[in-house]
Amino acid sequence: MLRLVLRLTGAVSLTAGAVALAVGCGGVEPDPLPQPEPTEVTFPPQFLWGTGTAGFQIESGLDHTDWGIWASLPGKIAGDDQPNDGPDALAHIASDVGLMATMGLTSYRFSIELARVYPTRADFDADTPDVAGLAAYDELIDALGDEGIEPLVTLHHFVWPSYVRDPTQPTEPQGFERDDTVALFESWCSRMGAHFGDRVDLWVTLNEPLVEASVGYLASIFPPGVSDTDRLVAVMKRQVRAHARCYDALHETDQTDANGDGVAAMVSIAKHDRVYEPFDASLDTDLDAVRRATHFWNRWFTDAIVLGDLDEDFDGDVDVTGDPALVGRADYLGLNY
Repeated sequence: MLRLVLRLTGAVSLTAGAVALAVGCGGVEPDPLPQPEPTEVTFPPQFLWGTGTAGFQIESGLDHTDWGIWASLPGKIAGDDQPNDGPDALAHIASDVGLMATMGLTSYRFSIELARVYPTRADFDADTPDVAGLAAYDELIDALGDEGIEPLVTLHHFVWPSYVRDPTQPTEPQGFERDDTVALFESWCSRMGAHFGDRVDLWVTLNEPLVEASVGYLASIFPPGVSDTDRLVAVMKRQVRAHARCYDALHETDQTDANGDGVAAMVSIAKHDRVYEPFDASLDTDLDAVRRATHFWNRWFTDAIVLGDLDEDFDGDVDVTGDPALVGRADYLGLNY
């Protein structure tokens, strides 16, 4: 069985003296912990039971995105599968929402794709959204409302239009490497809050930002497909700022309490966390590796948007405390695990 091995002297380092990790296999699996007897749990009436998707994964017709281009590059797809061979979800809104209602769901998380609403940079700059694209999301949100299913809207789920990130130009600054992308994202959030805020209260600004950054700019298996720690760090720092600015924009533009709970907008990120264990708990180096990995993966982004504490060089020490542009920019914690 594969195990995650974390050592201080691993092969991957983020800036001098920062995080060092190694992934490997081996070791002896410990005996499983005894499992407690199941107990009955009563959920509160307002508890939301839902499911979730992402636009590129289910919609089709997003060839003009970084992921659409990525999928067309040689060697990126095993077999003959293509993104457009998926369920074509926007053509089946009524039946899909009907199935959700039959299942008893009370919430549905999905993404609104920037590339569908603004297919070109000229469209975005002129604020002339694609009529059919915007109408499809209107139809979906209205159908959910008719069934009493609360929408949870993600405004960036890994995918950028090709005018923001183009994997055919990997040496060029991409996505959140650029300051203008932060401004673009803030504007995008503001427009979506203004358009959908009368029907949407629950928002996710960024889905798993550290996954997108580390897998695209370090592991090189997401667009733009590079391995460069300096570019990775640049992306992560701008992701934090972009989230905070999107948070403010949504609270400014979404002033309608759509679900009647007394709050017009609840905004956060969807965070992917992992539990790290030392390969050898008797070694201080392994224990320190766990601390560093946990700080980098689980705490760095959350501490920034909740406490305003930012570790700018990833050495485990806070460099900026209580940054007023970051602190308190999470109304809930979205946890993927």
